[in-house]
Amino acid sequence: MFDSAGRKNFRSAISRSQAVSETTWLRAQGWALCVATALVVYSDDAPLFQQMGAETIAEVLADQSATGSIERSHNE
Repeated sequence: MFDSAGRKNFRSAISRSQAVSETTWLRAQGWALCVATALVVYSDDAPLFQQMGAETIAEVLADQSATGSIERSHNE
């Protein structure tokens, strides 16, 4: 899993090679939340997966809070 700086670098590298819309990035975050939620809920027997899911949820929410992209996308 990338930390905040790693995600910024990844997004920048992808964006240099191809056009990626903001809605595509939001959709990717949605998929990350979907998988992370499943890891948290269904990994009682695998604490590392459960932790990875919880950390992913926290990171996505922190990114959303920092960028305000949820509010911005609803207002467009």
